[in-house]
Amino acid sequence: MTAPRPHAGRVGGGWMTLFAVAWLAIWTVQLTPVQLLLPLQLDTPGGENDWIIGVVWSGLILSIGGIAGVIAGPLAGMLSDRTSSRWGRRRPWAIGGSLLTALSLVLTGSATEPLSVGAAWIGVSVGIAVVSAALTAMIADQVFEQRGTASALVSSAQAVGIVVGVGAWCFSAWASVPATWHWRDSS
Repeated sequence: MTAPRPHAGRVGGGWMTLFAVAWLAIWTVQLTPVQLLLPLQLDTPGGENDWIIGVVWSGLILSIGGIAGVIAGPLAGMLSDRTSSRWGRRRPWAIGGSLLTALSLVLTGSATEPLSVGAAWIGVSVGIAVVSAALTAMIADQVFEQRGTASALVSSAQAVGIVVGVGAWCFSAWASVPATWHWRDSS
């Protein structure tokens, strides 16, 4: 005997597309700073042994941010389960987490000291955890026949997100270099 489904049916292509774009954005803004931007921002110029200070700061900041995200994700999920609003249970949490992430990314980018970078990165980690909890719960709430497809979009977006983020950074760095530096005449 199978359990009755609360809603039978399929979500449309527009819903799946927006869902995939949302996850692509999440993975891009989470993985690009972790892989590239935070290590560059925390790199400490100086003697040959000074690089280790930047590595230690990166490790501390990413660890504390990770712990904050691990706590915030389930808490946001639990609270979104209990939310009732005219916008639904998950949407307010997804929007709020997105706003926190965006604000914290701006603060992270403008921070100049390791402690301020760390405080802002904790905001990014919490914001991403909140958005992730809301979007993951949307699969159970709204997707019935295509749950496998929706879940695959989440993981596929992760693989593409880092490529998009690092590619965008490389392109912007390349575009800011004077044209005479791009290609050297080999003759």
